Amino acid sequence: MGVHSLHFDELSIKALLDALVEGEKFKPSQVAKREVFRRYGILGTDLDRVLTAVMYKLNRKLGLVDKVLRNQGIDVDSLDPYSRWLLRVYIYSRIFSEVREGSFRRALKVYGPIVVAERSGNEAAWRTRELLRKLESKALKYEPKGVEEVLELKYSVSSWLIKKLISMLGREEAEQFLQAINRIPSLGLRVNSLRNVDVHQVLKELNALGVNAWISPYVPCVIKYRGRLNYENFDLLRRGDVIPQDDSSALAALILDPKPGEVVVDMCAAPGGKTEHMGELMRNKGLIIAIELYKDRALYLKALLKRAGIDIAEVVQGDATKASEMLGRNIADKVLLDPPCSSTGALAKHGEARWRVDVERLSKLVELQKALLREGIELLKCGGKLLYCVCSVLPEEGEEVILWALREFKHSIRLVKIEGPYSEGMIPGTLRAWPHKHDTTGFFYALLEKICT
Repeated sequence: MGVHSLHFDELSIKALLDALVEGEKFKPSQVAKREVFRRYGILGTDLDRVLTAVMYKLNRKLGLVDKVLRNQGIDVDSLDPYSRWLLRVYIYSRIFSEVREGSFRRALKVYGPIVVAERSGNEAAWRTRELLRKLESKALKYEPKGVEEVLELKYSVSSWLIKKLISMLGREEAEQFLQAINRIPSLGLRVNSLRNVDVHQVLKELNALGVNAWISPYVPCVIKYRGRLNYENFDLLRRGDVIPQDDSSALAALILDPKPGEVVVDMCAAPGGKTEHMGELMRNKGLIIAIELYKDRALYLKALLKRAGIDIAEVVQGDATKASEMLGRNIADKVLLDPPCSSTGALAKHGEARWRVDVERLSKLVELQKALLREGIELLKCGGKLLYCVCSVLPEEGEEVILWALREFKHSIRLVKIEGPYSEGMIPGTLRAWPHKHDTTGFFYALLEKICT
């Protein structure tokens, strides 16, 4: 069912804008979207599918959409969140959508300012209504200028990132990467080993639902699938028998290999797939301290752990850059650090990441990653191990952070060689998963051990 066959009212526009605004604050944005649509009673409906497609495709074109708005003299960053997203959806639907359906645009113009008034106030609504009127009166289109903008339009990725990929991989492999992230991505479901279910049973149930699914050739506890799966109606998921997680993400806990009875710290824990997986590997014996900065993400993490039957995890809401102050030094047998990053390994799923990374943002992320890694090393007992992993393909966030740590803490840590199913990283003994090579989220992995002096 497409945009043209649905009726759009105030509720549908409100749900769309709420989901976009919430998705900006809560990552992964798909989780925020599901919670908003559940609240509006549209989860799993035709309207859900249509609005989800709008959100997904808009985020892929976000940099181009904002460029059009700026060319019209609109300072996107100065707008309140609801006005900003309303104008973005309008431009996307008018210029970049495959279905330029008038009824959807009319609903945006009629109901959008009403939602803005309710959420951001009458002044914001008045200003946004005037901007919509101004945009409607113009013959808008996007015309790329030069080779860089042509490539931006072709691959829906910022020219900065395209140039970065070409310098890293060479033009031919960079194009393979860009083609891969513009295909419909495969998704993953990891089977909960604490439950009475196995991968073959899950595979059979998915196939019975008509879902194209197969066992991951790299991480056999994960089932990969393409296509539509209604999470709300999939009993195994609702019961916590399977956990949404890609195979490259699931590999992290397997590399760290936490044992029953150990003390483990997950420094940046939400949304919780890795925390839950470690609880399984520990057979629910020992202690996992799961740190999460944001309250709403911590609540989501707790709900996931409860659903999956993990009762050894203590969720701590706090700043992991102060982890050793909160928890003490030399307290952990294992530490998992999956820090905030550019998400350049997950561009197929997280469209907004295609446009938000640049030199300045990358520098700030690397600074944060180093601060978190410093704290993680402080947490480790002598002989303890830390896995550093990021869903980034950029060496600044992967290999270069590890080289910095090996220099900075040369008397305290050593690199442990990882034997894994993916490609070796630029540092021997590290590992990299790639979207274009392994049909998965791009990840970097490095395993460090604290040494005694």
